[in-house]
Amino acid sequence: LSVNEEFMNEELNNSIDDIICNKLLPAHLELLRFRRTVCLPDEKSCRCSNHVSGLTLLASYPRSGNSLLRSLLERVTGVVTGSDTRPDRTLSLELADVHNMVGEGLTCSQKVWVVKTHFPERRGWKVVRPNRILLLTRNPFDAIDSYFHMALTNTHTKTLADSVYEQYSIMFDEMAKSEIQTWKQFHEYWFSRVVVDVKSTGNNTGSNTNNAPLLAVRYEDLLTCPIESMRRVISFMIGTPLCHPTDQLSQFWEDRLHHVLEGPVVIGNTPTNGQSGNIIPVHNLGSYKPRSGGGIGKSISRYSKTTLLKDMHTMSGSMLSSFGYNVLTQDFPKSLSIPKRERVLINTNSCADERSILPEIIINVGKELRAPDNPYGRNITAWRKGETKGDS
Repeated sequence: LSVNEEFMNEELNNSIDDIICNKLLPAHLELLRFRRTVCLPDEKSCRCSNHVSGLTLLASYPRSGNSLLRSLLERVTGVVTGSDTRPDRTLSLELADVHNMVGEGLTCSQKVWVVKTHFPERRGWKVVRPNRILLLTRNPFDAIDSYFHMALTNTHTKTLADSVYEQYSIMFDEMAKSEIQTWKQFHEYWFSRVVVDVKSTGNNTGSNTNNAPLLAVRYEDLLTCPIESMRRVISFMIGTPLCHPTDQLSQFWEDRLHHVLEGPVVIGNTPTNGQSGNIIPVHNLGSYKPRSGGGIGKSISRYSKTTLLKDMHTMSGSMLSSFGYNVLTQDFPKSLSIPKRERVLINTNSCADERSILPEIIINVGKELRAPDNPYGRNITAWRKGETKGDS
């Protein structure tokens, strides 16, 4: 091509981008695009805008449902989600190649709206500067058990046979005792990133303006009340707080939520807290399907054969009760209610529009939670390869 032809092609591509970016596409269409080419409604002006401010961090302890939430976000928003994981790692390649998580390794706000991280449980491959935090939590009994599956199979979805638990029962017990402390420290770290008065409105009452707004979301609520949970997530990300339980988003977002999250096919068990019939439709999750079998709290029996369950409650302090996960005093998982002094926090004062200075934090800098000689986390890879002759 000549210089003039190349210039004309570039101008044509830019014009097409401008047309796409300034047209709000119908809510029923199934599209997945990078952030720059997506037009989303601006809740503050009720107009179409592709400038929803800032970068949202999706932080979670491993196996807490971040791939599920990423799938839901991509379905609802039509925007690719990213991660701070090096894209050539085995599990990252699996997410990209098998489960269509095409944003693996992307952290640029021009490409993605949300970036997944496990920091400070482990550092990602790039420094990220998010403006708000989605803290996704899951009861540690299921999360640690799922982590055991992933660590020993090196996949996201394969399931271990019961004979493997019998063979490595001592290791599982020791891992559970170590990881419940990592789970606790992970959530303590993220709650320390905001100054919150939980006794009043949940707003940031501290003087440190660099603290980013944080919303905590339970994996269990995504399964049992998906529309309500995702409504809170979207409202947080677009900076439009829902002050009352009956508040709703604009018609576009409500249409997207119902389009994605209503359907007859379900995953998980039927909850016992009066929310049956509102379980997440499995066919609406895209290609990623969580490991099946048992439902919420399915793994608790693995900890109940010895004093392990009681030991884990002692080691976790009050963190279990903060999320309603205490088996001994809150009847979890039969009851999925959130305690009165809930740790589901939102700093609405920092949900600024694009003309304001957004708060910013820096992640993937500093120490990881586990000591370098801790046998779990990434160090478990060497143990697995030793037991399987190099994963053969």
